[in-house]
Amino acid sequence: MIQQNLTASYDSSVHISDFSLIEKLGDSALLGKWFVFLKADWPQRSGMERLLAVSGLSGAAKPAILFRGREELSLPGVTISPIALPRSELVSLTSDKTLYRAHHDTVRLLIAAPQHRQPAGAKLTLHLSLSGNAYADYPLTLDEYGMCLWSLTGLPEGVYEATLDGFEAAVSFEIAEYRLAPLHAELVQQQLSGETLRYTLAISAFGQPYTGSIEAELQERGQRTGGREELHCDREGKCRGIAKLTGAGPYTLNIFAGDRTASIALKGSEQERRETLTISELGEVREISLLPLPQSNVCRGIYIARGGSNNAPFTVQRVVGS
Repeated sequence: MIQQNLTASYDSSVHISDFSLIEKLGDSALLGKWFVFLKADWPQRSGMERLLAVSGLSGAAKPAILFRGREELSLPGVTISPIALPRSELVSLTSDKTLYRAHHDTVRLLIAAPQHRQPAGAKLTLHLSLSGNAYADYPLTLDEYGMCLWSLTGLPEGVYEATLDGFEAAVSFEIAEYRLAPLHAELVQQQLSGETLRYTLAISAFGQPYTGSIEAELQERGQRTGGREELHCDREGKCRGIAKLTGAGPYTLNIFAGDRTASIALKGSEQERRETLTISELGEVREISLLPLPQSNVCRGIYIARGGSNNAPFTVQRVVGS
């Protein structure tokens, strides 16, 4: 048997008994981490084709894939020991929310590690970092099911990340102070007739309906179109306005109330969405649109309106057969 020195990258689970035979096999046998790949010509290159013929086992050889994680593999000139399958790490760390209100909400973290049930008194360590800097460490104890629910209160504003010592589980959450918007606009209703869009807005200031005069400015892709229109809000904070949509869109409305501003997007204001499509030209003409039309009915998000009548000499009353 030829003796050869093994390289530093040699796999300790592979035991070579005949180096010359391994050289004959060449690339017909490829060793992977979990599988051994044999090409169809491996019996011929290893010299076993003649032995198989004498034994009456000759035939067209086929490629083979052998799994290394079950039992020992014996191949020409080499023996491969089985490799133990890695143990899965079933560890999770989750939070009940991703955004918490400062000084009001309680942060609740759930740790689940059913494969790492700790004996009584054993501890895990929860690391908490704020904006990438270490903030605090907390000792935890898993129950008999490998779970723990941990609550945190009084944390200052910022972005946090929680991790478990010795595990890859991690979760991020944010704590912020809730502040009422000085001015908020909401699109309540809109209706398109040709190029004219009639809309209704609901305006609120610091969470309360805004009463008084405001100014509305129409913009197309960030560019101002036309001048400002003065609108008046009623006691419920609602106001109505008209806008001319002549470009490709999309459009937005900028609302001004003194030095306070708000912006709202006009949904479906793109030209391809504003255009109507005629679906029936016999008898009563019907048109559909993705925006509300005057005296239209909505069906599955599509608005259907009457577009006149067609006095053609023939009208289909009923379809019989196909």
